Amino acid sequence: MKIILKDYKLLSKEEHKKLLVVRNLPEVRSGARIKDIIPLKSHLEWVYNLGSNKKYYAIFINNELQGGINWFYINKKDIEWGLFLGNHVQPFISSIVAYVFLDRVFDYFNINKLVSEITKDNESAYRFSINFGMKVIDTNEKYYKLILTKEQWYQNKNSRFMKTINKRLSRLNIEFMEDI
Repeated sequence: MKIILKDYKLLSKEEHKKLLVVRNLPEVRSGARIKDIIPLKSHLEWVYNLGSNKKYYAIFINNELQGGINWFYINKKDIEWGLFLGNHVQPFISSIVAYVFLDRVFDYFNINKLVSEITKDNESAYRFSINFGMKVIDTNEKYYKLILTKEQWYQNKNSRFMKTINKRLSRLNIEFMEDI
């Protein structure tokens, strides 16, 4: 299996269209902060204006665009992240993508803390985040706010769940395509 995380800035117009097909699915929008359908023109303008303090990647699985994953700085050493995939992607594959992404964020980008805000109606994203060792630090009527530190990440890599993912990585071809 081949997994490519490709910087949005490197996508062709056709790939952006395919990305929006997944992003605009009702099941994806229902768990997103911005629940509106995103038009192609607005999306392309937004991508064009992305600063260096943000990284957005399209997720290709066996050359098929399946979703997106991103991070952006909330201060000099801490980031917030997000992930979306179509419902037909196997849960274990989404776990592998998240694992590779988080490992890169903590190693390559030298991030100290990762934050996530999950809508309370997105129970699967909440459980997914807890499996990766994130801890709830705040909650309100709309969101759970979760955190994962670099130290917690490395400790969690010894869990049974993470070891299972790590074993599977050797059988996969995973590549990051970045706009540098």
